[in-house]
Amino acid sequence: SDIRPRTVAIQVLSIYNEIMRYFAKAMMHKALGKDAPAKQIYEEMKSEIGKRESEIDSYYDHGQFMDALRIIFDNTVSNLAENDYM
Repeated sequence: SDIRPRTVAIQVLSIYNEIMRYFAKAMMHKALGKDAPAKQIYEEMKSEIGKRESEIDSYYDHGQFMDALRIIFDNTVSNLAENDYM
């Protein structure tokens, strides 16, 4: 059936879209030197997307992806001053 692959593709793309929205928002804060809000968004992403992982677990490993991002949000500190002018 042509319908099943399209249904799965839509589910995967929908969740990836949600992941990228969280990730972009977190990276925007990180780029501006705002480490605390960036980490808060990362934690929210970890929790909210984790609730939906079972929908696409054949195509996406949430734990592995969050472990990869932990380097950015847990182990690095921005050397930029927090500025609100941007």
